[in-house]
Amino acid sequence: MSNEEINELKNLQYDILLEKCLKKEKGHILKNKYGFIRGIPAQLAEDMYAIRIEKIPENADKDMLERIKYICKYSLSKMPKSRKAKQNNIEYFIYDKFNQYQNALEIVEKRLKALQE
Repeated sequence: MSNEEINELKNLQYDILLEKCLKKEKGHILKNKYGFIRGIPAQLAEDMYAIRIEKIPENADKDMLERIKYICKYSLSKMPKSRKAKQNNIEYFIYDKFNQYQNALEIVEKRLKALQE
């Protein structure tokens, strides 16, 4: 196998684990930081934990911020159409996991912009 194929397989494995993480509730992640999914890499577990407790570390490096940004964008792409419609309607107030990913994405983008300057 070439390096490109190996990297593609690693990315696919990461996305599969990320998909499993997105299905877990906040309680599962908070109760068992590293063991809520079997075989999860420590980095992914820490990133998910930071997003779900809504506290991105102040001393986070650029790599961690990029990973969190990827996780947030990936999860927001999975938002159902009915949820998107309710989000744009001012009569509804919805607070769920998608809000956590949106808030984390805003914070991460601000910090990445600050790092670039």
